Amino acid sequence: MDSSKSFSRLLGYWCIAVGIFALIGSLYTWGEGILFSISSPHIPVMVTDLLLVTPTALILGIAILTRKSWAKQLAQFYAGMIIYSSVIVYSTVLLIGPPYDIILLVIPIFGIIQAFLLVIWSLNTKLSLGLEMSKSRKTDSHLT
Repeated sequence: MDSSKSFSRLLGYWCIAVGIFALIGSLYTWGEGILFSISSPHIPVMVTDLLLVTPTALILGIAILTRKSWAKQLAQFYAGMIIYSSVIVYSTVLLIGPPYDIILLVIPIFGIIQAFLLVIWSLNTKLSLGLEMSKSRKTDSHLT
């Protein structure tokens, strides 16, 4: 197995893990209690995790592992969504100020790293496909 396939598999499994953690974390509001049974200002964030991050991460992970052609577009959408979410988390932390849980600073870093790697993966996939297509065009032009 070459390194690009290993990297793709790693990203695929990482996305599935994020989807599972987003599902469990949002249903239990990251330790505050069961979703919709508590009154918290964070409920909209948890519902967004449940309805948007969870299915997107799970579908993306499966798409990467099964090498779907549309996985690179979904990876870019997911990366943008994760960067946006991280900005919201850091903005909230800055506005509220200390004391805040250190986990609020750590978790988005993993999301930003994952988003960065997914963008590189999707662009690398596009570039390699573009190179293969241009090589085949050159080969075809020599035939005529």
